[in-house]
Amino acid sequence: MPGLFTTISAPSATVFPYLGEFCTPSKRAQVISFASIAAMVAMAYIALIGWWILSYDFSLKLGENYFYKPWRLLFIMYTIPGLVAAFTFRLVPESPKFYNAIGKTQRALEVLQHCYLKNRGTLLGFSEYRLDSEPESSYRKLGLLPSLRQQTLPLLKWPLLLYFMVCCLQQISAFAVYGGLGLWYPELMNQVTSSTDNLSICAVVKGAQMKNPAQISTDGNCTALINEETFIYILILAAFGTSFAVIISILLSIIDQKTMTVYSFLVAASAGVGLLFTTNRYLMVVLFCSEVSLAGYTMVLVNGIAVSIFPTHIRAMAVSLSMMMARLSSFTFSSLIGLIMEDHCEATFYMFSGILILGATLIICLPSNRLS
Repeated sequence: MPGLFTTISAPSATVFPYLGEFCTPSKRAQVISFASIAAMVAMAYIALIGWWILSYDFSLKLGENYFYKPWRLLFIMYTIPGLVAAFTFRLVPESPKFYNAIGKTQRALEVLQHCYLKNRGTLLGFSEYRLDSEPESSYRKLGLLPSLRQQTLPLLKWPLLLYFMVCCLQQISAFAVYGGLGLWYPELMNQVTSSTDNLSICAVVKGAQMKNPAQISTDGNCTALINEETFIYILILAAFGTSFAVIISILLSIIDQKTMTVYSFLVAASAGVGLLFTTNRYLMVVLFCSEVSLAGYTMVLVNGIAVSIFPTHIRAMAVSLSMMMARLSSFTFSSLIGLIMEDHCEATFYMFSGILILGATLIICLPSNRLS
């Protein structure tokens, strides 16, 4: 169980707070947004590597009952970027705010000195700066479990509890669409583009169910073949996601982060509703990609807000727990879609749009400034 929670909280739950520690409040949201473009590039990497490796059909016998097949090689290729990132992280400094929070003021000054030198090319004027100790510095002597308790218990106190719950609900709203509906995106788009008639997406889904009722294979054989169109649809989604990420990152220099979050939620919800009323298959792809991509990108915006409002000593914990809840919701909603999509297609899309609108309205509960 601990392994499950560790996995689904995702490395980004700590990367975003870490990156935010090195940014001024005015630039923090934009820097985090630009950094998140890498996630969209990773989606393209997943599709391209999967398309390449799974196009082969080989089976190497390495033991009595062990066969090395393309799927196993694919898993290795997918872990390489993570390993590279892990080793690269050893080359970057720890957050100076974290050092200051645990009482290591001299280490914090050394990191700041390094950043100052990189930014200005000289240390002239650095001696004029000093560090103010933070109240959470008393946590430096705590062990692992007491430290976890000290980071978690403040989230249960008002008003932090309200802000934490709002961030969780917004993340759940975003991942319900991005992880839940997005999981079904290749299959639904395959049905839409395979149809010879100009029908709405729900009409296509119902027609496909009537023509091809669900069948369960009982021959005991497992196939590793995937329709090539699946990878094409994922690449299209990655292209939309990258485009939205670049546009939003640029707009964050002139638009408030909370306002941009509301816009992203509402545009994604509108795309979901519009998807039900169009019969043009190309427009369906555009609207579907827009809904899923923007819903996913609101996760980045909500993370940026969380990094801005929560104090240093509980920031990573707040983001990690909210991401964990969000990823659990993606499992739940992806399973729910499989149960209700065929019989209640329109209601399914309306439900997801309603969830996105809920995420937009919850923004009024979050403060504009960092909490002390």
